[in-house]
Amino acid sequence: MPPAQKRLSHDIWAVGSASYLRNSEATTMGHFVRLQLIGRVTYYLGWVALACGGLVHLNIGRALFIALSVNKRNLFELSVICFLICMASELRALAPHKSEAPSVIRREAAA
Repeated sequence: MPPAQKRLSHDIWAVGSASYLRNSEATTMGHFVRLQLIGRVTYYLGWVALACGGLVHLNIGRALFIALSVNKRNLFELSVICFLICMASELRALAPHKSEAPSVIRREAAA
């Protein structure tokens, strides 16, 4: 790599990292969004596990699940745990975070 190009890529990295440090709050995932994402992912994983358990119950694809050493009970337990995690993360997302206090409380604390 020519020296000018190497220096240019280094400068771009320095500018990018400096802007990342300045705008870390804007670039990182917020508390609410993170919990919503966890809830959404576990919700769909729970439905997939429940559907797979139904397939095993109906003897569709039973050989695949036996080869993976997964039975109906394990799939049901996985779906229940996923739904519990989904509900817990959704409820936690509704609770206010420490840094997300209402402006009225912030003004009173500042006074």
